[in-house]
Amino acid sequence: MGHPTIGGIAIVSATNRRIEYRVAQFERHGLRASILVGEHRVAVELLDTTYSGAGILVGPSYSAEPGLPVLLEFSANALRDPMLVQGVVRHTKEVFSGQRLGVSFRDARELDGQLPPSLIPVFNRRNCYRVSPVASPGLKAECTAMGDSHARMRLLDVSLSGVGLLAGLPEDRILQMGEVTTISFHLPNHPAPIVTLATVLYEESLPGGMRYGVRYIPDKCDDFQTTERAIGDYILNRQRSVLRRP
Repeated sequence: MGHPTIGGIAIVSATNRRIEYRVAQFERHGLRASILVGEHRVAVELLDTTYSGAGILVGPSYSAEPGLPVLLEFSANALRDPMLVQGVVRHTKEVFSGQRLGVSFRDARELDGQLPPSLIPVFNRRNCYRVSPVASPGLKAECTAMGDSHARMRLLDVSLSGVGLLAGLPEDRILQMGEVTTISFHLPNHPAPIVTLATVLYEESLPGGMRYGVRYIPDKCDDFQTTERAIGDYILNRQRSVLRRP
């Protein structure tokens, strides 16, 4: 399969393996998307999808700025009717003859009543590319749960939609499914700590402690665009370091 294109120009980057894998999934399910502007549809090229948002490419006929509300229409082989999802443009990047947009869905619950079972893996809650920060001892994250309980947990993985955490000690197992927590952690490429609100999606008991999967809440975070850029840069740097290994 060739590289994803926009305007007939191939997009080549360190993330191509990830993009090609996801685009192959979309083709297999016949998943397509458009942006609805009044009565008009603007066709887009899907690069990535999760429960929290989508990465898309738009041509030169459409231009967006961060903060712009958008209405996405998805169609697929398994969908009887088009699926409508409200979103907000979080970041943009000029790419050749168009724009690459990062769109956050306003409410992931809009997907729950519309997605057939065969499409749930394509919109997996943390189906973003994840990287492990370091092999050992790992970066740490400070967590504050409801009731102002504090804990210091190991940062297992980082993605653009959330993080994986490991509470090794019983007294650090302060998080509960569905609750909102404040998490703070440092990334090597970013001088300031990453501080964001997040929702606990799942918990899993492991031999080394309790693992939590948490998802960021962009709408409740100040300047999440800066946070997202820092995390994205870190992920790309980690990918490049992995690709350079013999």
